[in-house]
Amino acid sequence: MSEGQAMQAGELIARLDLDDPSAVRKAESFHGSFPILGPPTAISGKVHQRCAASLNAARMILAGYDHNIEEVVQNLLSCLDSPELPFLQWQECLAVLATRLPKDLRNSLESTYRQFEGISSIQNINFPAKLLRGVLEAHLSSCPEKEKGAQERLVEPLMSVVKSYEGGRESHARVIVQSLFEEYLSVEELFSDNIQMVHLIFRHSVKTS
Repeated sequence: MSEGQAMQAGELIARLDLDDPSAVRKAESFHGSFPILGPPTAISGKVHQRCAASLNAARMILAGYDHNIEEVVQNLLSCLDSPELPFLQWQECLAVLATRLPKDLRNSLESTYRQFEGISSIQNINFPAKLLRGVLEAHLSSCPEKEKGAQERLVEPLMSVVKSYEGGRESHARVIVQSLFEEYLSVEELFSDNIQMVHLIFRHSVKTS
């Protein structure tokens, strides 16, 4: 190439000669196999985190992804039956909101919860859903009208936990299982042999969305 000549894309401009080519390690093709991989994220041994992971896996199965169905179902039902589940879910939720809650409300919730904390793992005790809901509703009823909307949104995650356990663990488990069945049916009914019914379902979903 002459000095001052324009370069073209892909044009060779130089060659490098190594002093010792034998010192360069050449890449070799890999002919082995990959090791068996674990889950993409580490799963904690705590019941509420295993329950969330199992529930997510169940929904992934319904979405068409490959999972060990029997293992997912067994893990999910085992977690739903654990007396510790609602207590751990409440602790996690309260820990996230603790610094944002009014001090009086936080103290009332903690003192009410503390009466049952620690005995859930040694006795088959029910989660105090109604007591905690009473504390939350008493706080909301005492709020000034202009602050009530913001406070309702703030405590909504806590209220959701207590409402889901007002009927006990069995009621909570039924709601979870029912939601999975409804999710399954919402997909399967679209593959029904009755094409007119499928069209009606699509029209209704468009109108309501």
